[in-house]
Amino acid sequence: MDAKELRERLERWLAQNSGYEERSYLGMSQIFQCPANLYDQVVDGREEFQGRAARMCYEGYLHERDMIARLVDCGLYEEAGELVAPWDERFRGHPDGQVDGDVLEVKSVTAAKFEEVRKSNRALQHHYEQVQIYLLYGRWERGVIVYKCRETGEIRPIVVWPHPPTQARLEEKAKAVLAAVDAGVRPKCECGRH
Repeated sequence: MDAKELRERLERWLAQNSGYEERSYLGMSQIFQCPANLYDQVVDGREEFQGRAARMCYEGYLHERDMIARLVDCGLYEEAGELVAPWDERFRGHPDGQVDGDVLEVKSVTAAKFEEVRKSNRALQHHYEQVQIYLLYGRWERGVIVYKCRETGEIRPIVVWPHPPTQARLEEKAKAVLAAVDAGVRPKCECGRH
């Protein structure tokens, strides 16, 4: 087998085993996205991950499994279960777990993103919004995002406290997207790419 064939076979395997899951609901982890894109995902389904997207998905789950295994070994990890919005079961989320009573999210990032988090001591905005929704619909008083640098293995936990104005804004966004789905009217693109 030559190198090209080996690479192609490994890439096909990765595309089939990236961790991509088809969803028939609006995912809480994606609430940061443009409403038009969220609408498209609910109506048409998400595009199956290929190439870079499949690699990033696989690597993310690889690092997530590693961090959860460490937390389990330290006796700190508990499962969190699925979250469902009380106003519509089509808005669902799956936190990575719980640590010491806090909702847990594990994120692996590039060295540049890790440095951004380290310098600001704050979560990246889309991760912050994901945890805000989990805090709104879950039983937790706060959240923790454990960032792991993919290049160096460094970790940095960031605590996230509830912010009701952000939670209300995100809940209204989710309601608007699902109302648009019900009406069959695609929302206006807010990012210029959809």
